[in-house]
Amino acid sequence: AKELTGGPWYTELEFDHEFISVLRTFLMNCIMRLNGGKGVTLAEIKEKMDQANVSRVQLSLEEVQQLMQTLAFDYKIEQNGMNSHGEALFIAARRVSSMCDFKWWDVLSPDFHFRTVRFEDGVTLSAHEPHHHTS
Repeated sequence: AKELTGGPWYTELEFDHEFISVLRTFLMNCIMRLNGGKGVTLAEIKEKMDQANVSRVQLSLEEVQQLMQTLAFDYKIEQNGMNSHGEALFIAARRVSSMCDFKWWDVLSPDFHFRTVRFEDGVTLSAHEPHHHTS
């Protein structure tokens, strides 16, 4: 039973990091290449996994969704709307730049919050705006 063995993510009662890494890499390749990178559904990804026989065990749609959630939690993928059947479309996450024209030690300056900060992706924070640009 899944409760005793830990399910497909475990091999001989050990969490199988390598297996999961291989599956996550395959998922990312599917997301970036299928449909020209314009979005792929969970069902399309599962079908491609089954065709490629990438998993040593048959994964359910729920288990593929669990893998997708790990990619979302790691900011590797994001949802990009729905298809005509109401299924979520997933794409590779857009990179958010955290590069800007100040060094980390500048934030220690007492007047830091009075400065205008320009990021390389075109975002500009004026003085008095919160200076916490995320990546």
